[in-house]
Amino acid sequence: MRTPARLQHFVSVRLRYFFAMAIAVLLLVGMSVPARALTPFTCDSTLYMRVGNGSTINFGYLVFEGGTYTMNVVRTTSGINFTDIAYNPLDNYIYALDTDTKELYRFGVGFEYVNLGRVSGVALDNWTGAQSFAPDGFLYITNGGRRTNPPNLGIHSLYKVNISNLTATEIPLSSRAKSASELAWYNGRFYLADPDNEIGTYTITTTGQVQTIGPNDLRLMPLAGWGGTNGVWFFQLGRRLGYGLVIFSIDVNTGAPTMVVAGNFEVGDNWGSANCILAPLPDVKTGARIRFAKTTVPGGVNQNFAVSGTNGLSQVTINSTTGLSDYQELTDVKVDTTFTEQGVAGWRGQRLVCVAETSNGGVVRGSTVYSNLTPGTAGASYTSVAPANTFVAGNDYTCTFTNDRTRINFAKVTRPANANQSFTVTGTNGIGQVMINAAGQRATHEMAMPRQRGTAASVMVVAAATFATG
Repeated sequence: MRTPARLQHFVSVRLRYFFAMAIAVLLLVGMSVPARALTPFTCDSTLYMRVGNGSTINFGYLVFEGGTYTMNVVRTTSGINFTDIAYNPLDNYIYALDTDTKELYRFGVGFEYVNLGRVSGVALDNWTGAQSFAPDGFLYITNGGRRTNPPNLGIHSLYKVNISNLTATEIPLSSRAKSASELAWYNGRFYLADPDNEIGTYTITTTGQVQTIGPNDLRLMPLAGWGGTNGVWFFQLGRRLGYGLVIFSIDVNTGAPTMVVAGNFEVGDNWGSANCILAPLPDVKTGARIRFAKTTVPGGVNQNFAVSGTNGLSQVTINSTTGLSDYQELTDVKVDTTFTEQGVAGWRGQRLVCVAETSNGGVVRGSTVYSNLTPGTAGASYTSVAPANTFVAGNDYTCTFTNDRTRINFAKVTRPANANQSFTVTGTNGIGQVMINAAGQRATHEMAMPRQRGTAASVMVVAAATFATG
């Protein structure tokens, strides 16, 4: 039996209304209805950040260049209180717990996210702070107790969250631990630091065992932390050292900090950090790389020259044929660098020019960053000092020494009528013996030490015949 047209229209309208209301209810209760599936991140050395300013949160990653760093903001959100983020090495998604609702969110590339739902076993009125995954695929979150207590009273326990079924198990700690804004995983445990230095730098295992490994020498508040296969980094305020926000590496046995890189960073109300713990922390270039080159004038003579430098540069031997040395890294671009070429008899160190091979941190590739054209003394060592900040960290440079000799032409004039008589002439200071005559070509020789005059002591001419007068 055919359905009347008016009835078909009525049913169609009702069905559309029903589905529209169902989707609206799902959105209101916070369930995910993503327009597309999330794309996982790639497990590499990228360091991810979230920085909160009031109700606005920026998500992105750090970019290291020119001896400093910046944050590349990928997405800005508002309305959700993400206190931290954590990278799951098993599925390559980033996760974050909403501190207010205790709902868990999953992030993909571009920091698009979906709400996975409420995590059971975590009290709504508890302080939940630092978050990190362990290699077991569980999310660990610090628990500071009820919000009626100030969070600086310490961490009471860890929440171990199963992200598959959104359930949490509370793990008591073996001893008191200070409130932490970071959990950095390395070699079987989480690393934290106490800004008041009452506990110092310490670790917590996934079973809640707390162990102090050393003092927090800088007594600075770690704002974020990353752990990789090659160590642990903390992100801290560094004003006591004359910097803005500084990344320190932490000695995993003693807790001693070493500055990795400093920079000026957007200051936020709170911070979060994440990285793939199965990858190494990035190789940050805080110094400049220098290589030596050699030219000789005239003719590219194959003569060995020993050149060296201070500020971490060792001595190498190069010549006009081999051309370039290997790259070496400066210890500190913020101090002077002295370059020295050992003297070679018969040669003069004429000049030193350093040219940029890369273009990081505002450097123009191919530009001359240092030039000293002051002649040196013949046969003596040649020294040239490049001032502090001549080189920019994170860049490569080629510094070329140029040495020269002076060329001497012998000519002969005979009278009368330019009689074609051979004459033998010779000289000291690198000038060999030649035979010329009035009809022949000029003989060219190089004078080894151009700053010496061609006097009787330095250039001696011997004639094999008697000069005739016209």
